[in-house]
Amino acid sequence: MKKNKLKIFGKILLIFLTLVFTLIASGFVMFYKTTASAKLDDNKLVLNKEVSNIVVLDSNGEEIDSDNLFTSSYYVEIEELPDYVVGGFIATEDKRFYNHNGVDYIRMAGALVNNIKNGKFSEGASTISQQLIKNTHLSREKTLNRKMKEIKLAYELERRYTKEEILELYLNNIYFGNGCYGLEKASRFYFDKSAKDLSVGESAMLVGVINAPSVYDPVSKNENSEKRKRLVLSLMKKQGIITNEEYEKNANSKEKMVKNTSKTSNQHLKCILSEACSKLKISENQLKNKRLTIHTSIDLGVQNELSNLLNLNYLIPKTTENKESLVSIFVVDNKTKNITAFASNGKNNMLNINKQPGSAIKPVLVYAPALESGLIYPDSIIIDEPININGYSPKNANKVFSGPVSVRESVEKSLNIPAVKTLSKLGVVKAKNFASKLGVEFSDKDKNLALALGGMTDGVSIQTLADAYSTFASNGEYKKSNIITKITDENNRVLYEDAGASNKVMSEATAYLMTDILKGVVSNGTARRLKGINYDVASKTGTVGVSDSSLNTEAINVSYTTEHTVVCWITTQDGLLSSNVNGATYPTEIVKRVLNVLYKDHNPKDFSMPDGVVVKNIDTRSLQENKIQLAGNLVESKYTKPAIFNESYLPELTTQIMPHKTRLEVNMEEGQKPTLMFGCKKDNSYSLIRKDVLNGNTSILCQVENSENKYEYKDEEAVKGYIYEYCVISYNDYQSSKQQVSNSVKLMSY
Repeated sequence: MKKNKLKIFGKILLIFLTLVFTLIASGFVMFYKTTASAKLDDNKLVLNKEVSNIVVLDSNGEEIDSDNLFTSSYYVEIEELPDYVVGGFIATEDKRFYNHNGVDYIRMAGALVNNIKNGKFSEGASTISQQLIKNTHLSREKTLNRKMKEIKLAYELERRYTKEEILELYLNNIYFGNGCYGLEKASRFYFDKSAKDLSVGESAMLVGVINAPSVYDPVSKNENSEKRKRLVLSLMKKQGIITNEEYEKNANSKEKMVKNTSKTSNQHLKCILSEACSKLKISENQLKNKRLTIHTSIDLGVQNELSNLLNLNYLIPKTTENKESLVSIFVVDNKTKNITAFASNGKNNMLNINKQPGSAIKPVLVYAPALESGLIYPDSIIIDEPININGYSPKNANKVFSGPVSVRESVEKSLNIPAVKTLSKLGVVKAKNFASKLGVEFSDKDKNLALALGGMTDGVSIQTLADAYSTFASNGEYKKSNIITKITDENNRVLYEDAGASNKVMSEATAYLMTDILKGVVSNGTARRLKGINYDVASKTGTVGVSDSSLNTEAINVSYTTEHTVVCWITTQDGLLSSNVNGATYPTEIVKRVLNVLYKDHNPKDFSMPDGVVVKNIDTRSLQENKIQLAGNLVESKYTKPAIFNESYLPELTTQIMPHKTRLEVNMEEGQKPTLMFGCKKDNSYSLIRKDVLNGNTSILCQVENSENKYEYKDEEAVKGYIYEYCVISYNDYQSSKQQVSNSVKLMSY
């Protein structure tokens, strides 16, 4: 019996060992096959010491100097760095760096356990050697195949190079955000100093960035970056790299960023490289190791002029902290939807920054979709008055209410109440669906009427705003703007080419009506600084203010011609903008100068009325009733004016303009004769009637014609002790057979 049990156990053990051996052998075979093509390329590791192989061409095929993005001047020798700089990277990224041969199996096992506990693969446990390989040789995809290649090449790396050489290569290749590859470049970008001069706190902050550059960006996410810095410092203290005193000193003090050390920061080059990576689905580290030619739509002449504008100090307003505000300019070609030029005096990629758009969003989110659905006409009347919609009571910027105003006037003056009323009537869902077709993205939280005034959870980018307005300029055709038209390799093979397809997202009629309204912003509204330009310009301004303050956070102007759309966006990094920095001032002035650059040799064509838009006469008396009607044939010319309409949505024809029904009020004090008051409107006539209640006699006390004022009449003939009943009968010239009778007032005369 015992022997049988031993035999069974022996068979099970043999089967188990056979399975284990088979799995291990299969694993080795799989590993070998998967990694057979993976080869360590020494050139990819040291390319940062050389000039970039990337060639960037402008719209005319002329080369744009891009060597300053990858140059030898940014390479740092490891011997030049303080021990705490190198130690910070080891303490945080790979504390057993000197004790493994490229792969840390202890750390991998710990990460595996944590991933199983958390139910997701959030920890990768890559060593410094693996990170270097991943950033220089492999794609960004998270797959088992890529991990196996990473492991193989990490081992190969450790065989060929010393630990110090690997560290040096790593520090000169790792990404620190904002287009900064390599420690030396990051140090100069964020702190305007060489890496060898970094303080303990500064070096800890840079160590923290590499974990997630977009999350721990020292410029735009400084609070996150400081928090991450303190974690790095704690690891450095724990491993004896810094003392407790050094930890306390640096953990409790904020690092000072050097802002705007370069006026334009080569924004266009950074964005070109970023877009190239997106088109080719590779990292920037992989991009710089390729020999590519990037064809762009950049007009280098305009680009240089934009950079010159940003160097004019008087065009760059100061913030309340006496710092330069951040100014971005964006120009897109309305026909091709390609980016002509863009520049910023900020350091971050301006195309990736979302901000609140203020009133600049109104045409896109409110008025255009309302026009498209036939809800409003350009000359529709909206009452600008105090409102409360489910507890929401917005105010106009000037705290004044204008009463009955047209849609045109609402846009020209950038009034808030008419925009909110229109959105309420249109519906938030319908408005968002329309704006989404123009590239605007919304958060799930964006459900309220504050959207009409630009109150968005995530905001929009300067590019999104430009693309939306460019749609108006191009008869309702939308396409996201591109800066890259084509990418070719060293053998002139096309790796990417812009398809150039656009989508029809609104009717030509809507696009033209919106444009016609926005032209009025130049002639009569907030963009009057553009007035006097001798070609058609449509424009809209936007300002984002601070609650209970005269200060602002954003100032925007979007303007377009038949050829280009131009956006200037001014925001802040330190402090706020003063009240005189708003959409109507600095941004509009800068846009005017950009238009002068674009059209110094010619004028763009004016906007032409498309099929589907018609000119009809409206009866102006209908506007007094806060509605709009087309004038019938019998309406005298003095009561008509021309207006434009979408032929698919026309108002009703005038059939009956009823006289104005006024309200009669009375004021009578003891011993005084009664004083009667009533409001009047133009083109109406009024008769004040008195009836003696006792004997039934009726008389006309007075008649008023064509007045717009409140009228008062004191009845001096009223007899003491008599009971009178008063009313007002009104007529108008058009409906002479019709009359309106006011409320009646009965009283006894003193």
